[in-house]
Amino acid sequence: MKLNSKAIVEELLTSRAELRDNDIRLCVEVWKRQAEEYGVFHLPNNSTGVFFGMLLDGKITMSDTILRIRRKLQQQYPHLRGYKYERRQRSQKKVVDSMETISAESANPSYSTKFHLLDEVEKTLGFK
Repeated sequence: MKLNSKAIVEELLTSRAELRDNDIRLCVEVWKRQAEEYGVFHLPNNSTGVFFGMLLDGKITMSDTILRIRRKLQQQYPHLRGYKYERRQRSQKKVVDSMETISAESANPSYSTKFHLLDEVEKTLGFK
């Protein structure tokens, strides 16, 4: 039974959390599944030529398609998001909070306040 690419990506993201943050490993795992499906993954004479032939024949999903599917699934199903997403969201909140502080204090800032605020933003972004 041929599995479609979306089903394979969803199953991998659900069962293997480490693939949620690693596009290269995700693509490799999808390609392995598809090669196994066609019975060529464990052949003794398996070569890159077989792989690329399958890729050219459309039997292997292109990496950009796999990544587009991952992004859409992670958008629809938050439990499939990885650690990097959570870290970015926390950083974004810190930056927004810093910018709100800057906006509130910018009505009449002193020269030293401007540098202090810049230092705070740089710390929030991890530059210092």
